[in-house]
Amino acid sequence: MTAFIQLNRRAMAWTRIFRILTLALCLIACTTGSATAGVIPGVILSFEAPKIITAGGMTTLDLYIQSSDPDKLETLDSFSLQLQITGGIAGELQFVSPQSDAQWTDNVAFASYVFNVPDNDSFNRVNMTSVTTVGTTVNINDTYVGGDQRAVFDFTVIVPSNPVLLAQVNLLASLNALGTFDIDVIGDSFTQFVSID
Repeated sequence: MTAFIQLNRRAMAWTRIFRILTLALCLIACTTGSATAGVIPGVILSFEAPKIITAGGMTTLDLYIQSSDPDKLETLDSFSLQLQITGGIAGELQFVSPQSDAQWTDNVAFASYVFNVPDNDSFNRVNMTSVTTVGTTVNINDTYVGGDQRAVFDFTVIVPSNPVLLAQVNLLASLNALGTFDIDVIGDSFTQFVSID
């Protein structure tokens, strides 16, 4: 048995309104939409290509961030992100608990992490602490909440025009997992991207 992970855009009804974000969550073909949120204009979020995972297997899914205009690079001071898994015909796909937080714990992943651009400025890495949690909304471990912020506020983290790593999430398929599972960015108070100008 195999489970196919598909990434969808969910309607955004975010509570804190700072700026506009264009989401490009890659499905079989990419779809785009606008959302009003506590975010930075001109920034794109994207997942890597959809994956196939065998029942009982594990995988890692990368989420990227980039500025949409190379002539106007955006800044990022902090972010929080909520993801939720839905769908499937049988069994379940879960976020592994606890998460590895490889975006800031693994040196290879950290090399492409947004808060390593330009100079090792991840609060989580500097303090070796994680704010990532995995919980249950509908199904077991179907909800991921994570984030990070600058460790030092005396310079600005620039979001480049090429994709850089925002989060690396670990997933586990149950032994009876079957079907297509969606991973949605949930637009609520847990999902915010903040730039202090």
